[in-house]
Amino acid sequence: MKKLTAKFQNIGGYISIAVFALMVVYALGMATPAAACRLYQDTIDFYDQIMPYNNGILLFGIFGLLIAAFYFVLKNNTRIIYYISNFVWHGINTVFTLVASIFTFVGVGIYQNAYGALPFEAMNEYWSIRADTTINPNPAVFALGYILGVLVLLSLVPHILVLVDKIQHRIRYENNKLNGVANPVSYDPKEAK
Repeated sequence: MKKLTAKFQNIGGYISIAVFALMVVYALGMATPAAACRLYQDTIDFYDQIMPYNNGILLFGIFGLLIAAFYFVLKNNTRIIYYISNFVWHGINTVFTLVASIFTFVGVGIYQNAYGALPFEAMNEYWSIRADTTINPNPAVFALGYILGVLVLLSLVPHILVLVDKIQHRIRYENNKLNGVANPVSYDPKEAK
């Protein structure tokens, strides 16, 4: 378990950066299947319903990238004993990531419901005459959104494992200091027996 948590500690920031970068990319392409709605008169206001969720996912992705960058600024990837700032980062990251994941699920669900209510037959007839194209009533963007929400949620697992390990390290460190151990950081009473 120690090797796994050490590996997760080294790559945890990269995992967060990758997940939130995917969130930004997804948000930039999220509304693409509904692009024809901007030119179809009966659905011209469709974007007004989904853009707050699209923009919210984009903002969550951008702020998530900033929070993930602080993983390295606070040296969470190298510290043997975590300080208060490291634990605070883990708390902020955990709450933010949970909220981002939930918002992604809700936003994609609302977008899917609004998109599913569009008059596809009339729209496809309109576009087949003008642009020789059709609009897909079931694009992959919704499945990708749900997969993204799951990935964002799963990105917490390495951080939680590292956090539990670092809490144990911190408790052992404080006990070693109280007991007057010369090197309280690396001394483990279990290994000394």
